[in-house]
Amino acid sequence: MKQKNNKDISILLYALLLFSFGIGWIYSKSARKLNEENNQNNKIETLADATDKTITKNPTKAPDPTKEFTKPEIETPESKKTPEETNTNNTEKEKPKTSSIAIPVAPEPPAEITYDIEKAEKDEELTVNEILIYSKELVLSKNINNLVILLKEKCPKKIILDVINEIFKRDLINQDLTRYEKLKIILALGNYYENDKQLQAQIFDILTKYKDLENGKVPLLFAAIEIKESSVIPALVDWYKKSDRPDLRDIAKLTLEYAAKNDFGPAIKKLHELGVKIDPEYATQLLWINLKSNKTNKKSILIETLKNCGASLDSQDKQTKLTPLIKAIKNKNIATVEKLIKFGANPILSSTDKSVGFPLQVARELKQLDIEMLLRSKGAKD
Repeated sequence: MKQKNNKDISILLYALLLFSFGIGWIYSKSARKLNEENNQNNKIETLADATDKTITKNPTKAPDPTKEFTKPEIETPESKKTPEETNTNNTEKEKPKTSSIAIPVAPEPPAEITYDIEKAEKDEELTVNEILIYSKELVLSKNINNLVILLKEKCPKKIILDVINEIFKRDLINQDLTRYEKLKIILALGNYYENDKQLQAQIFDILTKYKDLENGKVPLLFAAIEIKESSVIPALVDWYKKSDRPDLRDIAKLTLEYAAKNDFGPAIKKLHELGVKIDPEYATQLLWINLKSNKTNKKSILIETLKNCGASLDSQDKQTKLTPLIKAIKNKNIATVEKLIKFGANPILSSTDKSVGFPLQVARELKQLDIEMLLRSKGAKD
């Protein structure tokens, strides 16, 4: 019995020990939580005190609800800069980044060399050397038209002959001018000084100093037409007539015969209009020169031009006894046959030489059916 009581007492003591230990643990936990809450409250009070002090020092008004809200400007380093500095910075920002590698740039093509009239402006007269300096660029660039303008407007009259001769020298320019380029210079300047006959003749005399100018493949008067200086032809013809050299007096004849041989009807017409004399007998000679070359085509105006100068379209060659029409048939050139008949050739006229026969007979023998039909349409009969 006594032992049982001792056991109950031990259990009770053990329970009391556990109870006291639990009470202590709960108390320590509550104390710790309370301490944390006190610390948090102290922090809030400290922050509130600091806020109250700031508001007291810098009081602010409440925003007016009736006014539109605007975002407050914040001062930055950029806002302190002047407008000039801002523009400079923007420009620098817009500049593209450059590579450290140098990229080659293609050179610009050289500007075309042209004559600038202001380049030669001077109060005093230019010298030969000064004119040649300006002329050299124009000669090298083959700008002959502007070279002529320069010589007309800036070259003193008294040195024009010296300048022309110097330009024509190869050692000055180191480049040959063509025959037509030289003729352009001489004929244009000769025409420019038409009121000074002595100087004009002296300019034309330069032609006799250069064989390529005087004896070119194309006669001078014809060349004048080709380089569009035909207005100087009357002066050239007059100069030829007054020349001491007999061979130069026939230059007009040589030009006309060259034009007839090559069927250059417009050249003959132009020369005739400019005063080159073409009488009926010589016009007939030119017609035969053209027929023998057999270069007439449908667009040719040569037969019409010579007819207007008095050429006989029914003449007869002294050697062959052929008429122009029979000669054209033998050439098998229907364009010439058409033009001869159109401007008055007799389609039934026979040669005085019976062995030659009639135009229709010749066409039939040569089996030129088109020409035969054309002759029959114009009245030719067997």
